[in-house]
Amino acid sequence: MGPELRRGHEKEKLSPFLPPPDHAHQPSLWSSAKAAAPPATAPSAEAPAEAHQAEKKPGLLSSLWEGAKGLGSKAYHGLTDWNFEGRDAHNGKAPSQEDINKDPSWRLMGPKETIYHDNNRGAAERKYVKDDPGSFMGLGGKEAVIDGDTGKNMEAGPYQATYNYVNPAKGGMADLSLGGIGRNLGHLALDVIPYWFGGTVRGDEGTTFGQRMLGPENYKKAGEKWDGAKSWASDKIGSVGKGIKAGWHGLTDWVGGKAEDHSADKEHEQ
Repeated sequence: MGPELRRGHEKEKLSPFLPPPDHAHQPSLWSSAKAAAPPATAPSAEAPAEAHQAEKKPGLLSSLWEGAKGLGSKAYHGLTDWNFEGRDAHNGKAPSQEDINKDPSWRLMGPKETIYHDNNRGAAERKYVKDDPGSFMGLGGKEAVIDGDTGKNMEAGPYQATYNYVNPAKGGMADLSLGGIGRNLGHLALDVIPYWFGGTVRGDEGTTFGQRMLGPENYKKAGEKWDGAKSWASDKIGSVGKGIKAGWHGLTDWVGGKAEDHSADKEHEQ
């Protein structure tokens, strides 16, 4: 190779204005070690997300507890289906007052049998029952509740009509015959007590156990009596307290007077 070619080759090889060949892995004389170093691998954006998911992942005990709650909820729903969805299905569409008037198989119940369906506002509600021949041993029956103020059915909420797995006796609670007592006890066991504990609709219907057990009117009266009793007790306790306070002041005044008299007597003797 001639001198000029060799110099040209060296210039091409060492020239700072030409990039190094693609196959050159070693840094050139004109590049720094930092620039020549292979690019560092950027941290994966997925790593923090994976770590976050790992932190969020519930432990074994938490998973077991959530699973148990889910199974418990399903089991409870299945065990109580007869008391909520089952009653709605058996009772069907609520009839109007006009439909009831046309069907003599509907019978009107008394105020004592209507207590759990009366909202305690305005005119009293009317409760009707009708025997269901297709029920178990013919004991069950459909129910309809008519709003005393509007004349329309109470189709929703805590006062709505519910299917009875055992219809009350035709004479209501006043029926003391053997058959009447048996029917009323069956109605209490299969219809009334489940209502006390679970209400009319599934979930929170806005009533308490006490309200459901006593009924709105009795619960209100009981509340008024309780408030009256508390007021009476408060007045009595206040009167006793005032008497004790007055007696204490009288005693301290008497003791103070005696002490002053004793001091006066001493001064007089001197």
